[in-house]
Amino acid sequence: MSVPVAVVGDRELGVGGDVLHPLAVNVPIGLVLLLLSRRLLPVLPGDGSRRFDVVGLVVLAAAIGTLVVPLVLGHELGWPVWGWVVLTVSALLFALFGLVEWRIAARGGQPLIPGRVLRAPGLLPAPARSSGAALLVTCGAIAAAFVLAAVFAHRTRRAAV
Repeated sequence: MSVPVAVVGDRELGVGGDVLHPLAVNVPIGLVLLLLSRRLLPVLPGDGSRRFDVVGLVVLAAAIGTLVVPLVLGHELGWPVWGWVVLTVSALLFALFGLVEWRIAARGGQPLIPGRVLRAPGLLPAPARSSGAALLVTCGAIAAAFVLAAVFAHRTRRAAV
């Protein structure tokens, strides 16, 4: 949940309950952006031969879900054993995702994340002196700050920003 959703959802719109917050703000904004995108975004040339990697998408979604759920619920529930099991499954699913993407690329297909992207200098974590580690730490810190701000705003029911 983002800070505007927490603040606007509770204060401005008078909406109560966690389920309605994303619907009250994010969905209308998304619909407006979707309508504007047809007019504002350029049409890129292409041959239409690119196929969507459904298998990779399903494996990646499962990997991310099994990573996020135990991290979100683990502390609150006292880090139960099932959380550690699910985190282990997540690591295995990320490895499976890498294998699926590698096999798709080896067969001449279009993976979700091409291997050349992951091999780009500075992208993957590297020793602390490199830009890869700095990028990883910076992005992680920014994401954590947004999550903490949203949780704080939601729990205190007042603007934290």
